[in-house]
Amino acid sequence: MCATHIIYPVATGQEETWRMVMWSTALTTASGSEPALKYVQANGVRFAYLEQGSGPLVMFMHGFPDNAWSYRKQLQVFADAGYRAVSPFLRGYAPTEIPADGIFDPMALGKDLEALIAALRVRFKT
Repeated sequence: MCATHIIYPVATGQEETWRMVMWSTALTTASGSEPALKYVQANGVRFAYLEQGSGPLVMFMHGFPDNAWSYRKQLQVFADAGYRAVSPFLRGYAPTEIPADGIFDPMALGKDLEALIAALRVRFKT
């Protein structure tokens, strides 16, 4: 598996920004529960994602050839640490929809991430 890319919020004064770090250490946990498979509409695509825990949102983004399940151990560790750990299946990776426009470029993926964060934060607050 490739190094994990973790995206998390950081409060800077009155604004909240997002940082991305790489985590390459193997993570293990004793509790062993599985993440829940859920769905959300974002950026015109129905995304499937894995979710575990509650608290501040932390996103795990996969690349080829990985998928959201690649981060199941990290999801558990961050959930145990008090975070809401989420790993979406990116556009075109089952069970997420294949976008009707067929666009998979970095700009579309960035817009997907932005829309996913917004949709998941709204869903969490309600």
